[in-house]
Amino acid sequence: MLREIAASGELVSYIKLRQAHRVSPATFSHHIKQLRTAGLIRKGKCASVILQRNVLRAYVDRLSTI
Repeated sequence: MLREIAASGELVSYIKLRQAHRVSPATFSHHIKQLRTAGLIRKGKCASVILQRNVLRAYVDRLSTI
């Protein structure tokens, strides 16, 4: 999911993500919640999300030092 959100570069609707990832509604909600909790995405308008590129970059930078 994160890869698809990142590739878009703009708001991605929940509907588009749900269609691309055939998972149960509960699993979908869980993954979205985890990405939001990690700060990697933020909620947009009308049930959509957008990647927080600066947060992703910080995670990658930190992981590369381990």
